[in-house]
Amino acid sequence: MDAPTPFFFNLERSVAQRKQMSCLKLPGGRVTSSPEEMRDHAMDFYTNIFGGEQCSIEGREEILEGFPQLSPEEKAALDLELTLEELTGAVNQMASGRAPGIDGLSGEFLKHFWGVLGADLRGVFSECFRTGSLPVSCRRAVLSLLPKKGDLALLKNWRPVALLTVDYKWSLPAGETTEGSCGLECPPTLSAYADDVSIFVSSQRDVQCLQDTLSLYERASSARVNWAKSSALLLGRWREQVVPSLPGGLQWETEGLKVLGVFLGTEAFKAKNWEGAKEKVCARLSKWKWLLPQMSYRGRVLVANTLVASTLWHRLMALTPPRNLVSSIQQDIVDFFWSGRHWVRAAALYLPLAEGGQGLICIQSKIASFRLRTVSRLLYDCGPSCLNFGKLLLRSVGRFGYHKQLFLLNPEELDLSGLTPFYTSVLQAWHTFKFTRATSEMPGMWVFEEPLFFNGLQGHYSLPACEPV
Repeated sequence: MDAPTPFFFNLERSVAQRKQMSCLKLPGGRVTSSPEEMRDHAMDFYTNIFGGEQCSIEGREEILEGFPQLSPEEKAALDLELTLEELTGAVNQMASGRAPGIDGLSGEFLKHFWGVLGADLRGVFSECFRTGSLPVSCRRAVLSLLPKKGDLALLKNWRPVALLTVDYKWSLPAGETTEGSCGLECPPTLSAYADDVSIFVSSQRDVQCLQDTLSLYERASSARVNWAKSSALLLGRWREQVVPSLPGGLQWETEGLKVLGVFLGTEAFKAKNWEGAKEKVCARLSKWKWLLPQMSYRGRVLVANTLVASTLWHRLMALTPPRNLVSSIQQDIVDFFWSGRHWVRAAALYLPLAEGGQGLICIQSKIASFRLRTVSRLLYDCGPSCLNFGKLLLRSVGRFGYHKQLFLLNPEELDLSGLTPFYTSVLQAWHTFKFTRATSEMPGMWVFEEPLFFNGLQGHYSLPACEPV
């Protein structure tokens, strides 16, 4: 029973309170629980959001002007007629367990009866490519509403999820299927949406340039920026400079802002990331107490690792938690595993099964692995461009101007007081490794790349004394 299957993970949902839409607040402010009024209001609301608008052809051409173009050979390859083998390969790559669309047909159904339906569906989509028009079923979606935070009487606090038909998702490069799971061979280049994008401005001219760019994108795509869900943070000392005015009624914040679910800013503002974290972990564990006597140790590890500890990873990748929080949550996880007397030390539980342990997650070790991933990106220059800020911060250590060279220095002799907590933890995680460097071979010109101070390797060489002339 306690295997990593959808049935096992759904056991938690079965005991959770199901949230239903019991009432809605109408535009006039009146709250109604009438199914007819709720349905009419929902139709008007989502028709306004998803209704088609006329896009500017000139704006679209201006945006696409700098995009790479297909070569004649690539265009000819994409214009070839669909083959049954190509469609069969796309069907076999489909993920299982996905919700069906308006026709109720799942991916498993299509795979099972592909030998019967394959030739007919090939004819359907060949006709679609010829006419440039999709069937009605492929142009409709079922909206499933998921509750978000806030007043659930407001439709804006329900997240709409469009359930598309299976044949639409695997056959055409549209919607989310374009990015990484495109059914048929198609190499599109995607442009970023205005969602979850951070922009730095330093003058009113930058703000005007941003407005012009967004206006062009809106005309070309009919998309809109939701300024009510946007925020702005004022950084640095402006002194006599004029602070830029912002569009959409935005106001400058001074404490911090929330980026991709993480609070960034002052220390007091960042503390919001950990408010209620322990309570949420305990509440998640308590949902499994009713099943705990019937669960094996393997099942308990599965719950702790996959459903509980994993909720912390997003914040721990970018933030350093309070000192006692990790140890407290770790103790709660160990207590959940034993549900009584602790028969062996917790350190033994963290070992893999092959080494006599249970594979229980060690949160502190997981944090160290996140930091070592950052080290790898810094050393090999293979990370995102934001790591350039990290290199600037590392250069401030001891005023040496080092970034990669810091990983060669003796950690006991470094003054890390001016470094941010995150990059301090990065260096500390790196120095959990003990390594030695060969002193027998010192490459000639590479010696000039060696750090001059606090370098154990340089200690084997002495500088010749200089006499004043």
